[in-house]
Parts: sequence; C-alpha cells; structure tokens
Amino acid sequence: MLGLLTLFVIYNNEHFIVDHSDPLWSYYLPVRWLLVPHGLAGAVCLCLGATQFSTRLRQRYTRVHRILGRCYVIGVAVAAPVGTYVTILRNVYTQASLWLLTTAVAF
Repeated sequence: MLGLLTLFVIYNNEHFIVDHSDPLWSYYLPVRWLLVPHGLAGAVCLCLGATQFSTRLRQRYTRVHRILGRCYVIGVAVAAPVGTYVTILRNVYTQASLWLLTTAVAF
C-alpha cells in the first residue's frame, strides 16, 4: 500500500522527478544529488519510527530497540539538515528543525 501511495504522490505532486521539462525541475536541478541521501534517510526514518513506539519491542528486545533507535536518530540527523538546506530557499524549514528538536529530546 505504501508503494502505491508513493507512486501516487510522485505522479501528482513530484512529477518533475520523472519529467525534466517541468518548470519545477529548474529549482531542484542544483540540489538534485542532495535529494538522494535526504530521501533514503527519510525512508529509513519512516520505516523505523513506528518501532520506537512499540512497548512490546522496548520491553522484550531492549537491545534491538536501542539499535533501531540509533539508526532512526542517524536518519534524522541526515534527512533533516539536508531537507532544511534544500528547502531554505523556499523558507519552509520549520518542519525539519522541529523534527531534529523532537528527536534530540527523545534521544
């Protein structure tokens, strides 16, 4: 289901990734290589974020919970600053800053 939703979003909102004739592509062209680590780290965070709320995992497999938590923190430490750098041109960096802050507090 997540894969289908991803394809839907790429088709409707991020069509410039596939179609380079889109006018929005000229904005992202200079930072296109920064989008790869941002996307990969963000995907890791999306997959691992839910595990941090699992009481069963935290109680039964403490070591696994901590390892996954550290991977999540590293993912946020990569995705948020890169996302902030890419979007600072549009003044939309609040979300990345809050993501870093809440992850730092949780850690």
